[in-house]
Amino acid sequence: MNKRFMLILFLIVFALAISSFIFSVPDGEVIEKKKSGNPTITILAGQSTSDAGTEEMIQKVLEEKFPDVNFEWICVGWADDNYRLRLTGKYAIGNPPDIIIGKSQDAVVYAESSVLLPIPPECAARIREEEKQAVTSNGQLYGLPYTCQYQGVLYNKSIFAQYGLQPPETKEELAGIVTRLEAAGVVPFASHYKEAWQVGNNTMQFLMNEIFQYNPVWGDELRSGKSSFGQNEVVAGCFMNSGDIISHSWEDALQIDQFECDERFGQGNAAMYLTGCWSLQHISQVTQDINIGIFPYPNTNGDAKLIKEINLSFMKGAGTRESDLVDQILLELGTNQELAKEIADFTKGESTLKELADYRITEVQEEISQYGKENKVIDVTIGNMQLIWDYQSDVAEEELLWLQGKKTLTEVLRYADDNIQNSIAEK
Repeated sequence: MNKRFMLILFLIVFALAISSFIFSVPDGEVIEKKKSGNPTITILAGQSTSDAGTEEMIQKVLEEKFPDVNFEWICVGWADDNYRLRLTGKYAIGNPPDIIIGKSQDAVVYAESSVLLPIPPECAARIREEEKQAVTSNGQLYGLPYTCQYQGVLYNKSIFAQYGLQPPETKEELAGIVTRLEAAGVVPFASHYKEAWQVGNNTMQFLMNEIFQYNPVWGDELRSGKSSFGQNEVVAGCFMNSGDIISHSWEDALQIDQFECDERFGQGNAAMYLTGCWSLQHISQVTQDINIGIFPYPNTNGDAKLIKEINLSFMKGAGTRESDLVDQILLELGTNQELAKEIADFTKGESTLKELADYRITEVQEEISQYGKENKVIDVTIGNMQLIWDYQSDVAEEELLWLQGKKTLTEVLRYADDNIQNSIAEK
């Protein structure tokens, strides 16, 4: 275990000593009724906005398959600092989780910090090979990739048809659509910039199509001093895209959250929405009448791709005392088709099981499949491994201050450059 990671653990132990309440009543923790003498499996679940509720589906299956096992769940927001603190905190107090649920990008990052154990290949034998690549390090599998989400611009097909519009491929075409809609009194973009995570997510979408699809090691070049944020006009343009969206959205775009934005878009109050398929979950609860499509946010070269993200991923905690049992649980999760369908339907995602390759449920799945056939889908793991989420999140906080008029873009880009050494996992 590296010195930096040991230092983090020490600091957390110290913090616990003076502030024991941090972990004494953890938010979102669900402890099942214990059966005396039976093994207990602790599951730390870092959840995105569409994932809350999947723990109940998983728990039901595990209870039936492993009736003599106690399961303790700790559910926290994946994008929150609380997720990483809860993980390292449990190691610090000698009670590490047996199973960790996060995103594919967590697998390699945590493996390099000695937090995870490799997963036996048989547990993921029925997972598609392309998804397994994202959770593989030094030839070993450190995660069970379970669902995929797709990101891009959701659009209201009825509004587009009403004004004779087609999904744009270039920035010029997108600008023309915005002009046409505003002339007709239609709000071009639904957007929510109350949360910094949304700023970070959008910026990575832009960087994937402007930078990483052409140069997948751009983060390495930043760290070596061969490139920078501040001296790259294309990169600056990625940040400015969010400003452009806000300027063609609602006046209160900086004050509303995802769910308010989902609802407004579902009610037809804007024509386009830069987001991911996770928003379909709430939109479908608002209305069943809207006809939605999806396209990539256009880039400079006119060859933008849909962004693919491996969302739910199961990992094996390095501190588990029930290694064989954890492997059995992961094998069940990696082979249970009915559970995979249920979770894919609920999260508006796509299962990674080979047998479910043709299983389609989301409102935009037909278009996603077409982009896939045309090789117009790119895995965001490329960018997320070059610039880890903690770094993206820190930069997004600064970017949000710029969008609020409290900082200049130059200051944000300088911050990104000055802190670039924090952008990769410690090895």
